[in-house]
Amino acid sequence: FEPAKDTYECLARNVAYWGLGAQITTYPNALSDIPEGVKMGASFGRRSISRAVKGAGDIPAIPIDDLALENVGFLKLDVEGYEEKVINGAMATITRCRPFILMEAKEHIEKERAEAFARHAFVLGLGYELVEKIGDPAIDWLYRPA
Repeated sequence: FEPAKDTYECLARNVAYWGLGAQITTYPNALSDIPEGVKMGASFGRRSISRAVKGAGDIPAIPIDDLALENVGFLKLDVEGYEEKVINGAMATITRCRPFILMEAKEHIEKERAEAFARHAFVLGLGYELVEKIGDPAIDWLYRPA
């Protein structure tokens, strides 16, 4: 799932180039807890352009549960603050499949915000435990069902 048009085009091109089209399905969508339309906004001044959902727009956002996926063993979320909505939209899938969850959590940034670690507490509340913080500084946090 990649809602940014230029990034999605690169993703789809790479999947085709690597011959992975039979194993990987790409979607030019955002993820959410309800079907909705969103827009993406960019943050500049970093090593790369970082985009995040910035309100209503024309990019389709869908809940993971609407796909009725089976045998999901791993869920990676890099959704720039939209984690709780995406997880709420995947609750039936998470309950049914109990996948490992890898979630971006930039600790050095999280500590500066009032809602620090709310996403972490939310995942723990689903019956998960933190397995490892990955990176230096730790950017991705890996959770497994407790």
